[in-house]
Amino acid sequence: MVTRRCETNGKVYGARQRTTPYQALTAWTRGSAFAEFEEHNRGSLEPGKRADFLILSDDPTQVDPETIRDITVET
Repeated sequence: MVTRRCETNGKVYGARQRTTPYQALTAWTRGSAFAEFEEHNRGSLEPGKRADFLILSDDPTQVDPETIRDITVET
């Protein structure tokens, strides 16, 4: 979503449709909860909502967009 770069050939498709890393994270969290009619239970950090946490090796909103794919989940 952020780079719009194809993993197989490296070509950028729909460059004008790129999103910011924050917009991409929002789409994956709040957006997917909304799409499943679960926004009252999950999708954002609010009292009474379910939440899963993970620790990433880097902040996807702060790194070069081309390196987001290299971020790993820390154990």
